[in-house]
Amino acid sequence: MKKIAPITVMLILLLHSSLFSQTDTLRICSYNLLKFSENSGASRLKYMRHIMNEIDPDVLVVQEMMTPGGVKVVLDSVFNYLQPDKFSSGPFVDGPDTDNAIFYRTGKLTLVTNRQLATDLRDISEYTLKSGDVTFRVYSLHLKASSGSSNESRRLAEVAVLRSHLNNLNPTSSFLVAGDYNIYSASEPAFSKLTGSETDNDGRAFDPLGQSGNWHNNPNYSAIHTQSVRTEQFGGGSTGGLDDRFDMILVSESMLSQNTDPKAISMYILPETYTAFGNDGNHFNQSIVTGNNSAVDFSTADALHEMSDHLPLYADFVVRSNSIVSAIDEAGGLPENYVLQQIHLIQLRPSVTGLPILLRWHCLFMTQLAACLQQSSMNCSSPVNTTYPSRRVILPAAYTFIGCRSMDVLKSQKR
Repeated sequence: MKKIAPITVMLILLLHSSLFSQTDTLRICSYNLLKFSENSGASRLKYMRHIMNEIDPDVLVVQEMMTPGGVKVVLDSVFNYLQPDKFSSGPFVDGPDTDNAIFYRTGKLTLVTNRQLATDLRDISEYTLKSGDVTFRVYSLHLKASSGSSNESRRLAEVAVLRSHLNNLNPTSSFLVAGDYNIYSASEPAFSKLTGSETDNDGRAFDPLGQSGNWHNNPNYSAIHTQSVRTEQFGGGSTGGLDDRFDMILVSESMLSQNTDPKAISMYILPETYTAFGNDGNHFNQSIVTGNNSAVDFSTADALHEMSDHLPLYADFVVRSNSIVSAIDEAGGLPENYVLQQIHLIQLRPSVTGLPILLRWHCLFMTQLAACLQQSSMNCSSPVNTTYPSRRVILPAAYTFIGCRSMDVLKSQKR
């Protein structure tokens, strides 16, 4: 078959960019950094850098940030350590007690606003972000710690401020609430306030896992516990092993499921990607470094143990935007036997296949030769259109990757 002419490819690109929304995936992470400043956190930067390299987030919101110098050192020595300006941070707001902070990938996101919701204890931070045509809000909170009715009442008062604010948003708004909730059970008033049905449900939040119950010291929820990674006291953190689901990501109703309209601008969570990073479900009431850890290697488990008393928590979100697909790089065109279909970014966990990981971004394509991908897990007799729960992808073994321009067009050729 003859090679497809670049002008034909351009027509196909324009046709499909008008029929479909462009899809991206954002990994959003939350992490309590344990009283972090440029001084108290200096010796822990190598651990945080290791952890963030493993998670590879697009957005990170943190709790227990103490100083603007702490924000700067994380930005410079963690996210921009090897590549300047890869990430940016929001302005640090020094509120009462400890504070929140945000870091985001500049090539994919814009921070529109950064505002604080004042409560009787700590501020709840609202970060409005934009990815393509999609605007969404990320809230970072750190509620009152400890058990007991008085502490439960204070947590309820804090989230009442947030629920009132959320109820005033547009009913179709996309938002997620992440952070250290310090909530012990789904029956606690603060959790019910955020997730319960009220007269105004515009601000109702949902647990993507649907894990209602008493999480505290309950082995039935061992796979979603996030504190404590330690059983011995050091650095001011909590101990006791993993037995609490203090860290959570709750989402708006609009983020719970995919909009079936292919032209819709939307954002939704992939629940299967919701991960308490480093928790393999086998360390209930144990330190994260006790014995083997099937979720991460020992160096990562050790970094988690040394960095904080909490585990980082993340989930992936699909963002569908109507951004125009950029023109194909005409140098080389498309390979023989390929017809361009819809452009997407998809992900694949490395553990799914033994084939090598060759690129970060993947662009959809199909081939006219049904046998060309028989050696891979993908069926090329129809357009590849599968979303996987991570940030890696492979190319078929018989092909060599050349590149994607603006994450839009796959160009590959037979070896």
